[in-house]
Amino acid sequence: MINVNIKDVSVSLENLPTPNNCYTVLIIKFGGKFGIGSKGKEDSDFMEEIIKLTINSWETYGLILDFSHLEYQWGNSISDVFWTAKLEKGAEFPVVILVSNLCKGALEGIRPLYQSNSDEKWLFDTLDDAILEIQKQINIRSYAEV
Repeated sequence: MINVNIKDVSVSLENLPTPNNCYTVLIIKFGGKFGIGSKGKEDSDFMEEIIKLTINSWETYGLILDFSHLEYQWGNSISDVFWTAKLEKGAEFPVVILVSNLCKGALEGIRPLYQSNSDEKWLFDTLDDAILEIQKQINIRSYAEV
């Protein structure tokens, strides 16, 4: 695990082996306080660069953004964070977000533009549920590539 702390936002990285160690899923854990409104731009820039660096440095089949320790109230720049992995790896790259009461209410009002289905679940309250969803998306993607 790698830990970094810059300004009010901290990050730690973890590679999660999946069943049978067939592939790994990257978990990027962000914590701290995300700036409100335009003050969040520096935070989102930092988060985007961390995502780009890690998904291009490690072989991973999916990404869990763990925001469960991130205090977020509002601001548009966080939506750029959702896009980053898909812009780097392609629209089908599996990405889900782990949340808590620190950010869930505010994030529920944001629907990432990359989602084609407005009913698609993208916020998860437990790591186990987030992992199950990532595995499901990876399996769907794998079958589509065959």
